[in-house]
Amino acid sequence: MNVYAIVLDAPSEAAWSRIETKWENHYFVSNTLALVAPEERAITSEIADQVGMNDKDVVTGIVIQISHYYGWHNKALWEWLSKHE
Repeated sequence: MNVYAIVLDAPSEAAWSRIETKWENHYFVSNTLALVAPEERAITSEIADQVGMNDKDVVTGIVIQISHYYGWHNKALWEWLSKHE
């Protein structure tokens, strides 16, 4: 699975716009949580930098690579995740 969770400290239209532009395979779970599935292998620091989590853009948050998941959410989220396993 090549899926990353992007968790922002606060909503950021700029970060969400970068996600929409950079990754075709993305899913916005909430206004502070997005999932992306890059076509190419990536590392968390690359994802964070592309979202704007660096010293010049001041988007704060964390990027986590997902290897397993479980929970209760809407059907669309589970369908998106199963497509990117």
